[in-house]
Amino acid sequence: MRIEYPGAFYHIVSHGNGRLWLFKKDDDYIAFLRILGECVKRFKGKIHAFVLLRNHIHILIETPLGNISSFMRFALSGYGRYYNREYKRRGSVFKSRYGSFLVQKDRYYHTLIRYIYYNPVKAGIVEKLKEYRWSSLFYLLNEDNLSEIPWFSLSDAYSIISGDKELLEILDEGEVEIEVVYRVFIGDKGWADKILKRNEKKLTDKNINGRQEIKRDYVGKRGIDKIFNLLDTKREKIVKKKRDPLYRAAVYIMRKMLPLTNRELAETMESTEYAISKLYSRLKKSPQKYQKTFEIINEFNEMSRVKT
Repeated sequence: MRIEYPGAFYHIVSHGNGRLWLFKKDDDYIAFLRILGECVKRFKGKIHAFVLLRNHIHILIETPLGNISSFMRFALSGYGRYYNREYKRRGSVFKSRYGSFLVQKDRYYHTLIRYIYYNPVKAGIVEKLKEYRWSSLFYLLNEDNLSEIPWFSLSDAYSIISGDKELLEILDEGEVEIEVVYRVFIGDKGWADKILKRNEKKLTDKNINGRQEIKRDYVGKRGIDKIFNLLDTKREKIVKKKRDPLYRAAVYIMRKMLPLTNRELAETMESTEYAISKLYSRLKKSPQKYQKTFEIINEFNEMSRVKT
């Protein structure tokens, strides 16, 4: 169950199912933006920023009506239908669960803006922020193109910052990482506790247990299953593929996140203590040599919001 209330701000992250490319041509990006606009009109959402990448999306949205679940269900299912028609396929286009992170707007808004807009640079798609085409930043800096997305409101985008001058000053501060509290809040712990307290009656025990330290939720078989679920694979499929980037990523993530010994990890991955220790050491020492592996790790971090 997601926490929803009028006026809430969310950072939305959604990935293609099974590393599917969500956007294969310009028309796909345009189609998604059109559907996003339909959602803005229907559910009265206010889009403050967005970045559309090949295999995932980032959206910063304000929900005056407290209806993020309805908004995103309409957006993702609408684009899913378009995509399947366009490419004559069946099945899910997006992963079954998208990430929605409540944002403490008065203290973390600027940080999140930097994080979202720097994604194309971080991914190595462009060298400069202004070069990326499928981002709200492009439209803010090229207002003549706003006719492509008439639903995107400059007053919404600049409701917390004073305009493009301040926006550029914020972005000039460079790339930034964000920390998440209880896996669902981008803000101070005290603020997160207040939100949980106000919504306690609506939450299940499972939700409330999110107050515990994140690593306590990643223990034993439950933790292993969660990791492989976020990696969108099964342990049995990769344990024989020791040179596969997915195998290496799984070892690295489990070694960082789970309170397992090398022996226990070796048993899980059908390897030896020495091989596990050596692999982890190589990955940690020379990440640049394992680009595909760390692309998977970074995608995992996007989904779980746990820094490894």
